Amino acid sequence: MDPPAACTDDTNPCAYVVAVDRAMLVPGPCAIQLGAEDPCGASGERTLVDADLSVPGAVAAAAAVGADPALAGPSGARSGDIIETGYPTTYRLDARCGVEWLGVLNVAAWRTEVPASSVEHVPDPWRAAVAADGTFQLEVTVEPRSPPTAAAVANRHRVVYEPASESPPAC
Repeated sequence: MDPPAACTDDTNPCAYVVAVDRAMLVPGPCAIQLGAEDPCGASGERTLVDADLSVPGAVAAAAAVGADPALAGPSGARSGDIIETGYPTTYRLDARCGVEWLGVLNVAAWRTEVPASSVEHVPDPWRAAVAADGTFQLEVTVEPRSPPTAAAVANRHRVVYEPASESPPAC
């Protein structure tokens, strides 16, 4: 249930400064990306600059620079991912079949008790966070105690999951 030990706390995105002669810039807003090919779809792989930087002395305001929203997908880990134990991780949960099953994290299926005869149970504090597509974000912390637990928190409501011997059902 522990993730690979190669991950460290210092794996944060890095900022880079790129210098380009203004004569090479096209007038108007532009997009910046590392390669000529389209990015693979991950957020942050293309930066949009809503300013004309080809004019001498032009500087883009902070609000005019940001990730391309067309590439931004749902954020957070999902079922099947490996996360760092002991650290809260943003997790995307599909609540359309309830929250009895958190999913598979760190090669373990995680399950919690739900009220009897309530397969589609979603706690009220979590229900308010569910988006139109049926998903919502939680903070999940996998603790390597005996037995291990996965604590999920959203809207200050905490649900504790334990490893299950069976696989989560397809929903």
